[in-house]
Amino acid sequence: MVEGNVIQDVKSVLTYLQETRQIKQAKLYKDVRAGYLRRQKDGTFKRSDVDRYAASLKPIALPERETDDLSALAKQEQEERVLKLREQREALAYDRKVKEGKYILREDISLELAGRAMALSVGLRSALQIAAQELVQAAGGDKNRADDLVREIEKHLDEALNEFSRPMTFAVAIEHEEHVED
Repeated sequence: MVEGNVIQDVKSVLTYLQETRQIKQAKLYKDVRAGYLRRQKDGTFKRSDVDRYAASLKPIALPERETDDLSALAKQEQEERVLKLREQREALAYDRKVKEGKYILREDISLELAGRAMALSVGLRSALQIAAQELVQAAGGDKNRADDLVREIEKHLDEALNEFSRPMTFAVAIEHEEHVED
């Protein structure tokens, strides 16, 4: 019989312990005689002493419902780990493709376009400078006015490039590749 913090006798201790621990009557009596579980002078046992002794004993099997809950929880944790590993693997594959130049990061698209526009501008200007005399001749004009022709062409070119350099909204299509694992 358990009353508050006191358990009356060895049989009550045995009943109390068997609710949560694997123990036989012979072992309990042997441990009480060996002093592993202290009996008070009046023959009772302190609940705290019994609980401390119980910690050294093997617990009984969990009920079926609790094991089902634990296995469901373990399964869910395993699925989450697999999902996390799959996402990490996909991120590594994407990073590798970016490094290989197969993809351009969204943040780098503006820089890439600006760099290409600058290269286009420099290339067009030098081509015009080289071809200025030929353009003047083709137009039947004076070769001494080649600089005026270049300035006029550059003016039109600047307008076109300024239009190109304004912020634009554009769509980038992303195609997901499906790959089958062997």
